[in-house]
Amino acid sequence: MKIAFALEYSLGHVTHADNLKQALKGFSNVEPLWFEIPYHETPLPKSSRFISPLLNNWTVRASLSARAGLAPWKNEASAAFFHTQAVSLLSRDFMRRTPSIISFDATPIQVDKMGVAYNHRSGGRLSEEIKKRIYQSAFSRAAGFVTWSEWAKSSLVNDYGADAESVSVIAPGIDLTKWSARKPSSSNSPVRVLFVGGDFIRKGGEDLLKAYRSARQAGARIELDLVTGSDIAAGDLEGVSVYRGLRPGDRKLLDLYASADLFCFPSCGDCSPLAIMEALACGLPVISTDVGAIPEMLGSGSCGVIAEPGDIGAFSEAIVGIASNFDLRAEMSLKARRIAERKFSSEKNYAALIELLRKHGSHK
Repeated sequence: MKIAFALEYSLGHVTHADNLKQALKGFSNVEPLWFEIPYHETPLPKSSRFISPLLNNWTVRASLSARAGLAPWKNEASAAFFHTQAVSLLSRDFMRRTPSIISFDATPIQVDKMGVAYNHRSGGRLSEEIKKRIYQSAFSRAAGFVTWSEWAKSSLVNDYGADAESVSVIAPGIDLTKWSARKPSSSNSPVRVLFVGGDFIRKGGEDLLKAYRSARQAGARIELDLVTGSDIAAGDLEGVSVYRGLRPGDRKLLDLYASADLFCFPSCGDCSPLAIMEALACGLPVISTDVGAIPEMLGSGSCGVIAEPGDIGAFSEAIVGIASNFDLRAEMSLKARRIAERKFSSEKNYAALIELLRKHGSHK
């Protein structure tokens, strides 16, 4: 069975795409047809030049690229998978011929509500209503939908009128043998706190540095590892190490997760961050925020602490409380790994995704 995959290749979606490719190597009866749409290097058809003023819009660029890239497969693919909705918008003709699933980490309306964190501005009421209707027109061609969370599903159903029965909640998959848990350390060495976030400000890195300083002043024996793509200055803080240039799955990144005792991710704007999934798979208690689908991912805080974005005092208090209590860390660690096994297994989740595509696919 040939399945066309049109994949947004930006931010955390890169990790999702790479994990999906790796998992599909285990499906001998599926021939994937890959088409990636990178954010900064989106190839465009020559016919698009006449609308060049619109090409500053990512959704226009991505959907034009996907339309052109999928065209050769319109009579070849038995099914298609679009991730995210941005790449599906102008492929209505393709979706009419080929049963297609559209995948979401968040709906456009949900992204608009987090616009400040993403440096994204919404239009006026009329333009937003027009945008919503355009999306609904594209969604009407889909055979079904996949969302990464119940949070995203609720918006797709309530804001866009999708039939709840057509929406399957299937989170991205994590290789649970690669991201493996270790027993929490009861040694007298400092507790290692880990942060992983390319966009340091949006992911709450500055808030974390303030909370870290406060926690150390309160007597917490902690050290902090920061993995980011941003240029930050943390040299004045004792016990802080900064790692740049690490890609998903790099050996050094795996080592940092393996040596960590606690994951702190005080994000100001997020949907379903894969860094949290990796932390859970490694059995790390997680301190994060009530943003997007994060509370759902963390079992409403059973494996960590959920605070409001920007609440430095709450972050500091959570770090001190978890770092100073070995038994609590051990309990949260077990719960974290169990959540990962139940919700974020690549073996289970990508098998469910392929089964969904088979169910809807035609036989060409």
